[in-house]
Amino acid sequence: FGWGATSGLKSHAINLEPGCLQAMGDALEVKPLLQPRKVSELAPEAAVFKSYKPTFKHQEIGRVVNLAYCPTSPHRLAVVSGTKVGLWSQAPGREGELEETGSISKFKDLTQCASWRSDGRLMLAGEAGGSCAVIEMETKSVLRRLRGHGDAVTCAAFATADKSRAATGSKDGKLRIWDVATCELLQTLDAHSDCMKTLHAGPGGPDAWITAGYDGYVRLWDARVPSGKSEEGKQAAPVALANHGAPIESGVAFPGGALFASAGGSAVKVWDLACAGRTVNELPDAHSKAVMGVCLDSKASVLVTASFDGLAKVYHAANLLHIWTYRLPAPATC
Repeated sequence: FGWGATSGLKSHAINLEPGCLQAMGDALEVKPLLQPRKVSELAPEAAVFKSYKPTFKHQEIGRVVNLAYCPTSPHRLAVVSGTKVGLWSQAPGREGELEETGSISKFKDLTQCASWRSDGRLMLAGEAGGSCAVIEMETKSVLRRLRGHGDAVTCAAFATADKSRAATGSKDGKLRIWDVATCELLQTLDAHSDCMKTLHAGPGGPDAWITAGYDGYVRLWDARVPSGKSEEGKQAAPVALANHGAPIESGVAFPGGALFASAGGSAVKVWDLACAGRTVNELPDAHSKAVMGVCLDSKASVLVTASFDGLAKVYHAANLLHIWTYRLPAPATC
C-alpha cells in the first residue's frame, strides 16, 4: 500500500517474543466445507422425505392457531383461524391440491382449538370466551355448547373408549370433564398453575386424561380418583407427573396413551406415563427456538416437529434419530 508522505509518522519499536514469529508462520489446516449429501448417499427414509415438495399454498386472514386431521376417510383437515374453522380435503382430479369443502363460522369469539371424535362425526371447537362448541360435521351445525370455563378453552378432546365423554382445558389451567349428550359437567380439576396447552385421552379407559401446559409439567389424571380437597387442604395429586423443564406448547400421545411426547422451549421429550413419568427419549436442542408443534404419523413410526425458527424436522419415533429437515416460509405457530 502507498502511505504517501511519511514526515508525520513516528516509528515505533515492537518487541516480539522469541517464539512469536515461528508461531505466526505455522501452517493452519484448512478443512473442506461440508457439502450436501447426494441423493444416492441418503438413507431410504431420508430420500423419501426429500422427495416431498410443497404443492399447495393458501393464505388465511388471521393467524392459524391449530390444525386437526379427521381420523376417518377422507381425512379432512380442520384449520383453526380467526373466528372460524375451515375444512379442507383433497381436490378431486388435482393431485397434491386441497380445496375448502366447508367452513364453520358460528362463533362469537376467536376460535382456539379443534378436535375430532374417533368416528369423525363430531368435533369440539374451543372459543376464547370460555365455551366449547360441539359440532355435528355432517350438517356443520353447533349441537350444543359446553359452558363453565372462566377463560379461553385452549384444548379439548374426546375420550377414545366412550364417545359420549369429552374433556376441555382452559387458559386458567382447569380441566373439565363433560357428558357430551347432556352437557353435564362431571368433574373439575385444578390441573395446572398456568395455561393448559394440550389435552389427550390417556390409558385405562374414558376416565384417564393427559394434560400439559405452560407450567412445564405433563400430568396423567384418573377421574375415578377423588378430586376434592382432602382434610389437610391439599389438592388431589395426578397419577403420573413429568417435568419438561420449559413451558409446553404442544404434545402428542402414542397409541394406547402410555407414551407421550411433549414439546416446549427448544426440547422434545418422550415420557412413559405408565412408569410414573419416566423419561424414555429426549432431544434437548431439537430446534434453536421454541418448538410450537409435534405430531405422529398414522403408524406412530415418524415424529414431526415444527418450530418458531422456521424449520420442520422429521425423526424416527422409536429413537428420535433425525431423518430430514424442511425449511418453512415463516415461523411455525402450530
